[in-house]
Amino acid sequence: MVDREGAMLDEEALEKLCGGRRAKRARREEINIVDISGEQVLPNQEEWMRSALANSTEMPKGKPAAGAEAGGMSKRKHQITYLAHQAKANEQELQAMWAANRQTRRQTQSKYGF
Repeated sequence: MVDREGAMLDEEALEKLCGGRRAKRARREEINIVDISGEQVLPNQEEWMRSALANSTEMPKGKPAAGAEAGGMSKRKHQITYLAHQAKANEQELQAMWAANRQTRRQTQSKYGF
């Protein structure tokens, strides 16, 4: 095999790359190595800042007040009281998600001229 500079890869180097098993060496394949830079993979600074700010608005989940937690039976049966407690606990997270979706929709609309 020949690399970019034209130097021949010796058999020992190939064995180290492919391993010592005969089956691996028997089926040598052409390997296409692609060089990429971090700029191609990572989002630009504006996108990163926007997503970081959106994620930072999430409130940490606190412990519910004593007695406010629905019992195990209501959880298993999906009773309305358990679902109401669960909705109240997730209210802040849901509002942050709605705000992020509204912002994304506005950005898309302005991008395409709606």
